[in-house]
Amino acid sequence: MKYRCVVVSLDGSSAGSRQELVREAADKDALVRELTSPERYILSIEPLEASQDKGRRRGQLRLSGRELLELTESLSLLFNSGLTVKEALGIAEMIFEKGRLTRAVGELNYFIERGKTLAEAVEAASMNVPPIFSGMVKIGEKIGGLDTVFPRLVSYLRTRKELRDKTINALFYPALVFVIAVLGSLGIVFFLMPRMEEVFAGMQTAGSGDAFAGMGLLQTFLPAAVLLLPLLIILTLVLFFYRSRGGEKAMGVDRIFLRMPVLGRILTTAECLTLTFGLETLLGSGIPMEQALTESREILGSPALRGELTGIREKVVRGTELSDAFRGSDLFPAKMAGWLLVGERTGKVGEVFGQLRRFFQGEYEKYVSRFMNMIEPVLIVGIGIFLLILVMVFIVPMFSLYGSLI
Repeated sequence: MKYRCVVVSLDGSSAGSRQELVREAADKDALVRELTSPERYILSIEPLEASQDKGRRRGQLRLSGRELLELTESLSLLFNSGLTVKEALGIAEMIFEKGRLTRAVGELNYFIERGKTLAEAVEAASMNVPPIFSGMVKIGEKIGGLDTVFPRLVSYLRTRKELRDKTINALFYPALVFVIAVLGSLGIVFFLMPRMEEVFAGMQTAGSGDAFAGMGLLQTFLPAAVLLLPLLIILTLVLFFYRSRGGEKAMGVDRIFLRMPVLGRILTTAECLTLTFGLETLLGSGIPMEQALTESREILGSPALRGELTGIREKVVRGTELSDAFRGSDLFPAKMAGWLLVGERTGKVGEVFGQLRRFFQGEYEKYVSRFMNMIEPVLIVGIGIFLLILVMVFIVPMFSLYGSLI
C-alpha cells in the first residue's frame, strides 16, 4: 500500500527542511521502521488514497433544494430500473453534463469506485444535504432497498421544496415593505430632521420647544428600532447555528426553540414528520423496533429530540411499551402516544407511523401557512404604530409651531 509521508530532514546539508515522500509498504508500522533514522524526523504518515480524498474534500459541495431534488429523482428512477449504485452513478454522469450536479455525481462516483458505500460517499464528498437524506441513504443500504427508500425520499424532498417556495413567496412582500420602511426611517433621521432643525433653529416660539423635543425623540427612537429587528434576526441565526453544533448546551438552546409558541410547534411538527417517515420505512422493511429507533435518531436535526429518542429507545429495550415511552416525553406531541397505543392494540404499529406521517405533513403545511398569514397583519400593525408615533411626537408639534407663527 502506498503512503504519503511528511518528514523533516536533520542532516547537515539541509537542516530543518520539510519533505513530502511517497513510499510503498506492507503497513504503517513497517514504513515507520523504514523511515526512522537519526537524520530524519517523521511528521505524519497517511494512506495515499486518504490524502487524495482530503484534497478533494476542500470546500463544501453546496446543492440547492432544486438540484438535490433533481439528483434524487434521477437516482430513484435508475435504482428502480434495477441498476447498481455504480451503474446508476455512471449513467447520471452522462445525464448531468455541467454545473454542480456534474461535480456532485463525479465526487460520489469517485468514492464509490474506491469501495465506499453510497452513504459514506455522500459524507466524504462533503455535500450539504439535510440529515434525513444521508440518514435514509444509510437506512436503504442496510435494508438492501435503495429502490424503496429513494421514491419516498423524492416525495419528502418535493414536499419540502414546495413548502420552502411557498414560504419565500409569502415573505417577499413583507420583506419588501420592511426594507422600504427601514430606508424611509433612515431618510427621516439622517436627511429630513437635520434640515428641519436648521429651518426652526431661529424660531423662538411657544411650539418650537415641543417640535425640537419630538425630533430629538425620533432621532433616538428610530435608529434603535431600525437596528433592533436585524439584531434579533442575527441573534436567532447564531442560536440556530449553535443549535446544530451538538452537545449539552446545544440541546438546551434547542429546547428553548422547541418551547416557543409558534416557532416551536413548527419545528417539532417538522421533526415528527421526519421521524415518522423514517420509522415507517424501516418497520415496513422488517427492521426491529429497537434498531429502527436507533437508525431514525440519525435523521433528526434537533439535538433535544435526538436525545429524547435515545431515552425512548432505552425504555423500549427495558420492556416499556412504545406508547408509554412516548407518553413520558415532554417534547414529542401527546398525539403520538395515543395513536401508537391504537397500533399496539391492533398489531399495526408500522401502519400507524404511515398515518402519523400523513398527519404531521398536513399539520406542518397548516402551521407554515398560518405563520405566513400572520406576518402581513403584524407588519401592518407595526407600521401603523410607527406612523402614530411619528404623528404624535413630530407632526403635531410641527403644526403647533406653524400655528404660533401665524
